[in-house]
Amino acid sequence: MMMRTNNFYGEGGVRLELTPSTTSPLAIDVTESTEMRIQRLISENPVVIFTRSSCCMCHVMKKLLSAIGVYPTVIELEEEEISALPPSSAGDLDDHHHVNNIPGDAPAVFIGGTRVGGLESLVALHLSGRLVPKLVEVGVITHVRGSRRKEEKEKEEPSK
Repeated sequence: MMMRTNNFYGEGGVRLELTPSTTSPLAIDVTESTEMRIQRLISENPVVIFTRSSCCMCHVMKKLLSAIGVYPTVIELEEEEISALPPSSAGDLDDHHHVNNIPGDAPAVFIGGTRVGGLESLVALHLSGRLVPKLVEVGVITHVRGSRRKEEKEKEEPSK
């Protein structure tokens, strides 16, 4: 079993190889099943993306999240490990009809322990205006910025 994790991967970030011989706190417990390890990683990371190696959709997901100030933990799974990804619960974020919201499909993003889905679901959440509040709710960003138009109007109007 080879599970690789990348935090800030792709933009001068760190790439960690997690193997049983690693002595870091991120070491793999060889007695831990793939399913348990995935559940642990979901619970330990506020925003995590599980992906295949060299996944272009994952790159787009990371770009979208980094544009709003969130740098997810990215876990590259081997093909045989992907089937261990949990499905979303019915009704979670109203995305259960999207393409990448089935068990064993990658890339899959989890926010606050909840499976959002794949790229299509993440973009839909963003376009609906629900992504940033969800990220604030799980504590990965501290505030919701107003619209540019509102911020520009506040700059133009003198304080009373």
